[in-house]
Amino acid sequence: MAKKIGFDAIGIVPVAALGSEARAFEQWLQQDFHGDMRYMKNHFEKRVSPDLLFPGAKTVISCAVNYFHRDKKASQNGKISIYAQSLDYHFVVKQMLNELLEELQKIIGQVQGQAIVDTAPFMDKVWAVRAGIGWRGKHTNLINRKIGSYFFIGSLLLDAAIPSNDSAQRNFCGSCTACIDSCPTKAIVAPYQIDARKCIAYLNIESKPDFNEAEKKMLGEWLFGCDICQQVCPWNRFVQETKNSLLQPKKDLANLQTQDFLQLTKSSFKTLFNDTVIFRTGLRRMKRNATAVSENIKTRNFGSAEDSAT
Repeated sequence: MAKKIGFDAIGIVPVAALGSEARAFEQWLQQDFHGDMRYMKNHFEKRVSPDLLFPGAKTVISCAVNYFHRDKKASQNGKISIYAQSLDYHFVVKQMLNELLEELQKIIGQVQGQAIVDTAPFMDKVWAVRAGIGWRGKHTNLINRKIGSYFFIGSLLLDAAIPSNDSAQRNFCGSCTACIDSCPTKAIVAPYQIDARKCIAYLNIESKPDFNEAEKKMLGEWLFGCDICQQVCPWNRFVQETKNSLLQPKKDLANLQTQDFLQLTKSSFKTLFNDTVIFRTGLRRMKRNATAVSENIKTRNFGSAEDSAT
């Protein structure tokens, strides 16, 4: 059923208390590694207790959707993370989850559920690990032995208990530190721990203020997001491209120049990006990003996290 809908992996796990995972998340927040993402602190109890988010929750169904495709965007034009080059995954994956819920209702009967794709206080990676979707890589992204790490996580909370496959995967990162060594801003401060304030994807997506000079350099050529830690991961060497037609790259993004962002109006920005995740970041911040990237490409003046401390 799940495969027919388009999911590449699925796992089922009963709702239970989050012990060590909740404590680790709290410690991460206490170190201010979340930066300006204040929403990460909001609703902490709901975030670690799904039954508070969705009263009566008994089961979590965790699903993976491969989004990988060969990057067809010319690198000299500035880089956009491949996950952002297609339709907004929030809508695509949520639609798939709701379809799964409808199919379950046909089988089980009176079961209610809530589909979650990044937009609720819910620790989707934690539950995906518990459900056996994959293990948490040292770059903190989930890794699946068959589909690598280029996948979205969708979660379905159910108010019914259904048989689970409660079998977490073994961690296969071993002694590999490719992601840590390759991060140009040293955002992976320790295995399995990221300081978002140093992360390129945080800077060009989540951070709202204008950049200081060090932050401009840290962006390098990345207009939106960053794929470096996934590009170097050995588990992505043989990953297959997604077969989901809704997650194919939009052709009008392939030849978009960095300078083109600086010429966009509110109207043209909406026309180009209203159905992508880039639209959520907004025109002002994308122009901010494009200004920094344009300067970096012109001068080849890329910086690191250490520069921000000087």
